[in-house]
Amino acid sequence: MASGKSDELKGRVKEAAGAAGSIAMGLGGYLAARSDAEHYDAERVCEETEVREKGKVEAEEVADVFRAYGLTPAELQPVVDALRKRPEGWVFFRGQTDRLIPLYAASKSVPAIGTQVAA
Repeated sequence: MASGKSDELKGRVKEAAGAAGSIAMGLGGYLAARSDAEHYDAERVCEETEVREKGKVEAEEVADVFRAYGLTPAELQPVVDALRKRPEGWVFFRGQTDRLIPLYAASKSVPAIGTQVAA
């Protein structure tokens, strides 16, 4: 009889440990997602400020991205001008490309649009 109770207790301890592990994993996932969201929001605010206060520099950085794809000044200027007229789109575009610009210089190759680049 004692053995049966011991086995039952071990089973309950294992269940509790499994539940605790699941809770810990869920909490870890939540905290990681929250951290990512906070980082994204901070980066977006930074980009909005740069687009507003350093428009000329930001426009040149956008042009640099398109130069890396081989566009000529005549080809890229309409794109840069169009983005400058759409601040929300410009901010989004800059947020997507800021991570890539240092890699262009380092590798001299252009990753495909939409690919993930490890930092």
